[in-house]
Amino acid sequence: MALYILDAANKQHDVEGLLTPAVFRQMEQSRMSPGAFLNRQFDTGANATVCDQLAAQMGFILGHNRDYGIRPSTLDAIFNPTKMEAGAITRDADLAPRVFFPIFAMSVLETALRSDNSATMSAYNDMVAVRDSIDTDNFERPLIDFTAPEGVRGKAIAQLSEPTAMVRATLSSKIIKVTSTALGMEYSDQAARALSLELLMKGLTRQAEMEAIERVQGFILAYYNGDTDLGMAALSTVTGAVKTAQSLDSTISAAGVLTQKAWVKFLYHNALKRTITHVITDLDGALAIQNRTGRPVVTGDNGTSKRIDTLENVINPMWPDEVKLFITTDASWPANTIVGLDKNYAIHHVDSTLLSYSGAEEWAIRRSTKLRFDTGSISYRLFDD
Repeated sequence: MALYILDAANKQHDVEGLLTPAVFRQMEQSRMSPGAFLNRQFDTGANATVCDQLAAQMGFILGHNRDYGIRPSTLDAIFNPTKMEAGAITRDADLAPRVFFPIFAMSVLETALRSDNSATMSAYNDMVAVRDSIDTDNFERPLIDFTAPEGVRGKAIAQLSEPTAMVRATLSSKIIKVTSTALGMEYSDQAARALSLELLMKGLTRQAEMEAIERVQGFILAYYNGDTDLGMAALSTVTGAVKTAQSLDSTISAAGVLTQKAWVKFLYHNALKRTITHVITDLDGALAIQNRTGRPVVTGDNGTSKRIDTLENVINPMWPDEVKLFITTDASWPANTIVGLDKNYAIHHVDSTLLSYSGAEEWAIRRSTKLRFDTGSISYRLFDD
């Protein structure tokens, strides 16, 4: 059975020759993820993407459809279609399913990791100001210097003359190596006959999510402690970045205690430059914020009573109506420490989309039962102020 794609004009295109081991070298040269590379080969318009169309034709079925009696495909049915199995569309055995499988698996993993099913990943993604993708494992960190324009105020200038001070953007002279993590898979022939594609992808996705969560916890700790590999100094060395609760409220005498006065002054500090939208702390820190002394509460006061009174209404509030708390579970997080950030400017996250294409190609050619997926990312403080 030939493989074909319906384009936006519903014209059929034979793609039998596309799914050969050579496609991995083309993907590597294009510097695209496998799914993106295939999907860009044809404009399918309102029709399903190239990957989805190929998955349907080769019987890559993930979910159940009880109305039509369809169940997830097993690996044996996909790679060794010697018999018709319920719920699987079989075709002549060739390399196409083995070539397509790592492409399909990577697409499923990418979709799952972007879906924010995990509370930790969803919260982390909400804090990221800038997210980039690079197609190599080497990263040159951009450096943006605001020192000159912040040191002077704007002045009247003549026509076509340059500003008095300009923002300067340069690249770091240090090449940062993006450390890759590999997710491997191996299965026996006996397992292939019983292992469904849905169960396999659930297992791979779960492992990928757990690794991503651990990586995020490391990123968050590095925002405070710094990371020399990324050229990120410890936050304690940044001028004006650290305040003690007692310096904001002298009535505080015990560690781990927070007052309303200290909390509001913390949010208010340096408010002309940023608004704290998120706070990172551990569970004890979160409870200290919630149980802070002097926190305003709603009482049974009668606001309509005829008394001499005036209500305050701050017309230029420099604190947010709501602060989002990210509770870290990292055991290395320092006690009684709260880190505030402005999500619009604080964090730069970089993903490396470089895949081990040679490993995928070798897997397809040898008809092996091992496969690996490589991913990598870094994250650092973007603007320290």
